[in-house]
Amino acid sequence: MGSIDGKPGDQDTTTLLTADGAAVYAPSGYLLFVRRGSLMAQAFDADRGVLTGAPTIQIASDAGPTVAVSENGRLLYRPVGGAEERPLSEIVRLKRDGTVVAKIGPPANYGEVNVLGDGARLAISRSESSEITGHLYIVDPSRVAFQRLNPGSQQDFAAAVAPDNLVAFSFSPEGQSKDLYVREASGVGDARALVVSPNPKHANIWTGDGRFLVYDEHVPGRSQDLMMVRREGGTPVALLATEWDETFATISPDGKWLAYRSTESGKAEVYVRDFNPDRTPAFGAQKIQISVEGGDKPRWNPNGREIFFFQGESLMAVSVTPDGPSFKPGIPSKLFDRRYTSYVPYDVLRDGTFVVNSLVGTATPGAPTPQRVLLNWESLIKK
Repeated sequence: MGSIDGKPGDQDTTTLLTADGAAVYAPSGYLLFVRRGSLMAQAFDADRGVLTGAPTIQIASDAGPTVAVSENGRLLYRPVGGAEERPLSEIVRLKRDGTVVAKIGPPANYGEVNVLGDGARLAISRSESSEITGHLYIVDPSRVAFQRLNPGSQQDFAAAVAPDNLVAFSFSPEGQSKDLYVREASGVGDARALVVSPNPKHANIWTGDGRFLVYDEHVPGRSQDLMMVRREGGTPVALLATEWDETFATISPDGKWLAYRSTESGKAEVYVRDFNPDRTPAFGAQKIQISVEGGDKPRWNPNGREIFFFQGESLMAVSVTPDGPSFKPGIPSKLFDRRYTSYVPYDVLRDGTFVVNSLVGTATPGAPTPQRVLLNWESLIKK
């Protein structure tokens, strides 16, 4: 939040919240914003510039980033599924220099991309042309075969795959996709609830032995925190619960270091912490900044000697030397530029090549785009 009369260097850089687009202020005292396709509202004190009151309330689960609100309580938004809001992308396999090795499937509305523990298959979210919400698929690239992980119409996304191919994902029977469930990648058996709570959650990474899942949780007043839970469930443990936004955790192949993205400096940067899930606290005293001029979405090279991250649309690489108890990062260098889409747009294969959800355009450009109007939307907020 800043003053329209202030100079850029004089503006406050404190993060208010994370969202897919701009936040809209309602005269009744709420900020309206879209986060991962859900239209959210949270009470906001405009005089002090701080979020107040109860946790964010979900107003709609099918919103694109365009939202408008009137003074008489009417709300207008463009639902996902409108032609202008559906990014058309393709899953491509790239060499380190950005050369395309192969394309996996035809252009479509793809989402998150994760490599399965067997290294031969992928977990990809995708929305069909007639769907508002997306679903998780287990993909065999050699045959370009897409198999649904979960039946039904509810949205499931944000997968993290354990070494034995147990998939953790966001899902709720009520359709709000806020809880964490697990299911075998084969689809055999039922999905099992792992973490159920009021806040939205997204799986990030399993430990190398598959005993723990690290995930992010959207906590009112603190944006995203990093949490950890045992495979069998139980009480989650907070890894990082601060005023800043911490997410996109990824664990080194030897299991001793955890990289993540944080906004503690005022902008997104990638950090590494020494990590032991059997220790309390799991993080030790070491914290090393990996990116230099901004960074997001870190991934480890399977050889454990590099960390990749996106800086804007540039994929960067940093050589790292885990030397006993110490950790030495090199200077970031650019590998290639790529227009990508989705919150988890890429992963790294065992041979060091990349699988990227690459943006190619929008579906059916020029087609009519529906709008949705909500009357008396504040009645959806539980007083």
